[in-house]
Amino acid sequence: MRKQANGRLGEDAVYHLLSTRYGRDVHTAPYLSPYDITIDGIRVEVKTAKPRTQNDGYPMLSWTFNIHRHGKIPTIQPDCYLLRLEDVPYSSNAIHLVFLAPLYRPTIQISIRALLDQRYHEEREQFIRLTNGTLVIPSRTK
Repeated sequence: MRKQANGRLGEDAVYHLLSTRYGRDVHTAPYLSPYDITIDGIRVEVKTAKPRTQNDGYPMLSWTFNIHRHGKIPTIQPDCYLLRLEDVPYSSNAIHLVFLAPLYRPTIQISIRALLDQRYHEEREQFIRLTNGTLVIPSRTK
C-alpha cells in the first residue's frame, strides 16, 4: 500500500475513533491545509506508520514519522501532531500519541523499547486529554 493511502486510512480511523467512540467534534481540513483534521477546534496533523525492523546489529521494531515536507520543517504548523502507531505487536489496537507543536525535528522515530520503557508516557497522556476534551494548547492560551 502506498504511504499516502496508508496515511489517509489512518486519518479516517482517527476521525471515526474520536467522533464515534469519544464524541468529539471532528472535521476534515480544507485541501492543502497545514493540518488534516480539527478536533474541538484544535488543528491536528495525523501521521500514521507501520513498524519497520531496524537492523543496526540487532532487530528492533520502530515506527518512523516524517514531520518534514520535501525535506523542510514546515514554517506553519498545526496545534499538534497525532501519531498513530499501527500493527503494534500483541495489541489489537493502534497506539496514539500527541506531540504539541511546534516540532523542530524532521522525523520522529519510536522504538518498541521506548514504548515498553514508557518514554512516551506524556504524549500518551496528551492523547487521553484530547479524547476527553481537556487538552490545552499553549499557543492558544496566551
